[in-house]
Amino acid sequence: MSSQICLKWNSFLSNIATSFESLWEEEGLVDVTLASDGQCLTAHKVILSASSPFFKKVFQVSFAASSANSREPFLRFSS
Repeated sequence: MSSQICLKWNSFLSNIATSFESLWEEEGLVDVTLASDGQCLTAHKVILSASSPFFKKVFQVSFAASSANSREPFLRFSS
């Protein structure tokens, strides 16, 4: 005897967009710092990864081994 459960989240796309915007504005859960030309910017790895294949690969490869490290990753870009 098996049971099936179906979960449905009304307005999922709208809610997720609002949630991402709130995370960006609050800066409370930032987990990476980007730096270039003396400027620093804190960000969310998940949002950068969802928006950019470059960042997704960087976070998957560069930080896989250091997941136990409690410090947030710091990426420095130079031209």
